[in-house]
Amino acid sequence: MLNLTKKNNYLPELHQNDFTYDHYRVVLKTALLNYEFCSYDALEWSKPFVLWRHDVDFSLEKALELAKLESDLGISATYFVDLNSRWYNVLEVSQTKVLRQIKELGHNLGIHFDAQYYNIKTIEDLEESLLNQKQVFKSFLGENVGCFSFHNPTPSELNCGADSYAGLVNCYSDTLSKNVFYCSDSNGYWRHHRLMDVLEHTRPNFLQVNLHPGWWSRWSDDPRSKVASIAMNKYLKLTSEYDQKLISFKRDNMGPIGFLVERNVISVAEQGIIDFLFHFERYDMVLDLLVPRANSMNLASFSNIENKLKTQHSFKEIFEIIFDGRDDFNMNLIRNDISFVKELLPGLSQYQQVQLCKFVLVLMCMSV
Repeated sequence: MLNLTKKNNYLPELHQNDFTYDHYRVVLKTALLNYEFCSYDALEWSKPFVLWRHDVDFSLEKALELAKLESDLGISATYFVDLNSRWYNVLEVSQTKVLRQIKELGHNLGIHFDAQYYNIKTIEDLEESLLNQKQVFKSFLGENVGCFSFHNPTPSELNCGADSYAGLVNCYSDTLSKNVFYCSDSNGYWRHHRLMDVLEHTRPNFLQVNLHPGWWSRWSDDPRSKVASIAMNKYLKLTSEYDQKLISFKRDNMGPIGFLVERNVISVAEQGIIDFLFHFERYDMVLDLLVPRANSMNLASFSNIENKLKTQHSFKEIFEIIFDGRDDFNMNLIRNDISFVKELLPGLSQYQQVQLCKFVLVLMCMSV
């Protein structure tokens, strides 16, 4: 495992192995040895406590994974949810369901507040916007939230030092900032203090831990790869839901890729790769993926393949776009081996290259 260490003060030590679910269990058990887990509205200053918090920036599903691990050990944490997130929509049915699961596991919810979204200028602006979000949690999620944290706080937002605003406990209040040791994995690494070092050696009396669920996974990896994985999972979820909706409503999935996925000729993962390659205009790589699969499908079994290609409107159009209406094309080439199509690619326009890839997909559809 590559271990990137600090060099010339520009590259932090990532401690990638820290951010796995297995290690998270160890972290939780270590914290339980010396701390009482408290909520933001019930601090007990007479004994050591920890405020265990999660600012959910990327994925509610990832938050649920941590919530389950904590619940297994009888731990209650606070999950701060961003109503203005670009990564998830709390009002979408599946996401609301995830939030309810987190609550059912014994955790609390808070507002992860993006002040820059509202262009906050005054304390009055701040409180009005917080009240609006508080009402959304109550009206749509049935949740009475009691605290908030700033999302990517600016210096001016960190100067908002009151214990509460709009009746919500402020996680960045002067009281907490001055009296409670703070440890965070912001940006996917320990920016100031490694959590296990704090729990085992520093051991302050009062501790606030802010862990972002997007950085934690089954195995170690770098932060950007984790963001890419979350984005890809979101894409696969949305496209899969689209395909399944068409099946449930008994409607045609127009386009060869959907047709092949529906019939399990192409897997969902392969669909994702093909869509990705189309997006980045890597038609050569699309053909590298498709041609071996097409050749294995015994295209020669269709004696009327030429007739289909040249008479059915959608297929005929594709055929004419690629081959400029030529009538001297030898269909026996297709029946034997379609690897030759890769040789055609360099001489085609971008639009023709797209259609050539679809031509191969159409041939595969015919063989199902």
